[in-house]
This record gives sequence, structure tokens and C-alpha cells, in this order.
Amino acid sequence: MDWLHIIHAAASLIFVIGLIFLCLWLYKYLESKSKNNFFTKLNARQNIEIIETRRLDAKSSIMLIRCGKKRHTILLSPSGNILLETTSAETAKHD
Repeated sequence: MDWLHIIHAAASLIFVIGLIFLCLWLYKYLESKSKNNFFTKLNARQNIEIIETRRLDAKSSIMLIRCGKKRHTILLSPSGNILLETTSAETAKHD
């Protein structure tokens, strides 16, 4: 009787895992067919972008970030983060 319970539990686990994969596949399929999906809306609303990151040493780095129509240069270090420069995106494109 013990083997029957083990086989039944294993079959149930395989069935549940199969249902999870089926739901995941169905979700991806429906998202790819829909033009008004969640991920497209999420990407359209994003306003902040990391343009470039450079390491200065083992613990410090400098980042160029675009936020809206402005570009910010930020120094990241263990002692604190410092805003070095802020320019408009139109000015930065001409440089």
C-alpha cells in the first residue's frame, strides 16, 4: 500500500507542475497575440534610462542617466552619491 501512495503523490506532483507550465505557456501566448499587453504598457511609461556606467575603482563608479529630457552624471561611491552634472538631452546630443 505504501508504494501506491508514493506513485499517487508523484503523479499528482507531475500533474500540478504540468498545469503550471501550461498556464505559463498560455499566458505568454495570449500576451504575444495582444497588442495592448501589460509589458508594452510598462515599457511605454518608463522615463528613466541608464545610458552608460563606468567603474572608476573597486568601489566607485560613474553613471550617465537620462530622466525625461535631462541627463544626469552621478558619482556612486561608498562615502555617498554625488550629482556631478545635469544637462538637457538636446544639449547632450549636439556634443
